[in-house]
Amino acid sequence: KKPRPNAEGTKTMLQPTSLSMVPLLQSYLAGAWYLEKRLEYARGGAFGTWKGTAAFGPVDEATSALVEDPRLALLGTETGQLTFDGSPAKFESASKPLLYDFAREPAVVNFVEADGEIRLFHELSLPEFSADVVDFDVGGRPGTLKEPMCCSFDHLCGQDLYSGVLTLLHSDRFEVKWRVVGPQKDGHILQSYERVERSRRWHLGTEDAGGE
Repeated sequence: KKPRPNAEGTKTMLQPTSLSMVPLLQSYLAGAWYLEKRLEYARGGAFGTWKGTAAFGPVDEATSALVEDPRLALLGTETGQLTFDGSPAKFESASKPLLYDFAREPAVVNFVEADGEIRLFHELSLPEFSADVVDFDVGGRPGTLKEPMCCSFDHLCGQDLYSGVLTLLHSDRFEVKWRVVGPQKDGHILQSYERVERSRRWHLGTEDAGGE
């Protein structure tokens, strides 16, 4: 196999043509993100915008016992403010922590309840990808995501079905779109994430070469 230059000009060996995304997804998500949610409900909700931050970090002592391998897990937390359309008031809002278990394939996302128990939210599995989609640095670690990747999943809440699509837009931005349909709810939720600190490991690709 011939070496090729990565985005920083260092040559690295080509990786296998097909690789599992599960361990790389953990690397991609880890860290702090700006998060904005847009909520639009025709029934069972409201119109509003949530702005704040999300963090995907190591599991704590309490949740480490809930996964097979704490090294292959992330604890997701959010904090921010919700503003309803037409109202200047802001409401502090934080979702339940989410436990991402990457020891399984597909990965599993669980709610962490107040009593410390976990409840299944959804599975999370991106398709296998080729070396043309993700550049690698000298150590063989993922570098630049060169084209969008997505996966879909469902969550049944009572009789209302939440159908989600996760899209990795590029190295420092991803989104989750939810369609909510059922006897109690009819709505859409768009969650937009942007990395707080752009890392050398997941640096931007050529699509943002001009900066934002």
